[in-house]
Amino acid sequence: MPVKSGFHIIALSLLIGLLPISAADQGDWNLLISKLPKSTTIQAAFNEVRTSPLRKRPSVLSGTLRYSVDHGLSLHYKEPLERIIFIQGDSIELRDDEGGRRTLPDDERYAWIPDLIGAIFSFDLDRWKDSFELRSFTEQEGIWEAYLEPKNDSSRDQIRSLTIKGDTTYISEMLLKMKGGRDVEIRVVDAKTDIVFDEQVLGLYF
Repeated sequence: MPVKSGFHIIALSLLIGLLPISAADQGDWNLLISKLPKSTTIQAAFNEVRTSPLRKRPSVLSGTLRYSVDHGLSLHYKEPLERIIFIQGDSIELRDDEGGRRTLPDDERYAWIPDLIGAIFSFDLDRWKDSFELRSFTEQEGIWEAYLEPKNDSSRDQIRSLTIKGDTTYISEMLLKMKGGRDVEIRVVDAKTDIVFDEQVLGLYF
């Protein structure tokens, strides 16, 4: 069972030394899809940083990410408030620490961010290919980084750019830059892949 650590999204601009692929491959969405991880299950710690010009300081959240190809993606936030966001396909459910559950509204104004995060960390980006263009792709020693921008006809008109980084086992970093100076950055550490979730874990987090 491979155990990996490392992953810092906030300083994506400092990740240097990556060798660009040939220009003929840039913009090839199928290239990105082929590089997505093949792991069937993942458990990892994650940190999420949200910045907004309306706040003096970034909001910092942390928790545990769990993914199962059979059950979906679970983001268990522990700080500053405990809650679970469960994403399977286009279904997004929010669970609080008291056991309450509610489905997020089927409205792009509210649901598209967790939907996109779910697609990224469950390796299901193919369903977003009509919304983004792959502007650049770099790879070195098995670590790749993709930079995407929304298409002109995209309904995701709040997005400026999306950068993701990973390897063949898991996605390690995501930086979503939105209009108005708002950013969402997610960093994954201590990832364990291809593990078996027992019935208790499945019942609590999926």
